[in-house]
Amino acid sequence: MTLHANHVSFYEILGVSKDAERDSIKTAYHRLLLTNHPDKSNPNANTYSIPVIQQAYRTLINDDERIAYDKQLHDYYIKLGLVDSMGIDTDGIDHFDLSEFVEDGERFVHDCPRCQCHEGFQVGEQDLENGVFENNKDNEEDEHGTYRILLQCSSCSLWLCVDYSIQ
Repeated sequence: MTLHANHVSFYEILGVSKDAERDSIKTAYHRLLLTNHPDKSNPNANTYSIPVIQQAYRTLINDDERIAYDKQLHDYYIKLGLVDSMGIDTDGIDHFDLSEFVEDGERFVHDCPRCQCHEGFQVGEQDLENGVFENNKDNEEDEHGTYRILLQCSSCSLWLCVDYSIQ
């Protein structure tokens, strides 16, 4: 299970951050159990049932299950376009190097990381000639530098920034 019915993560259910330590998770869990207990009439109670709170706790307290859950949650957010697939919070656009594309005749192709469309991204020689030059910040004298081009998936709305250099 990736998210609760209202698109709420286990972290949100327990009210902890994604990098919360075990002690914080345990404290949040016990607090929620007390405030949500059926025998208590608490107007400040969370809207989640005890079984949902327990499932969130069991998943986040177990290291292996938490790692698997985080991966599943990350993949879900990528498909929604909320984070980039490289795991780097940059400008919201995934950055790829042209070397990550497969050369197919006179074009380079890559499957879409969001919708999984086969060869959703295609770059031809004409596209590469229209790339924008980005000067290499580490070596101002490098006349080759890096070029950059933006591409949109042929199937979904995902955009990629593709970096490449001309030798």
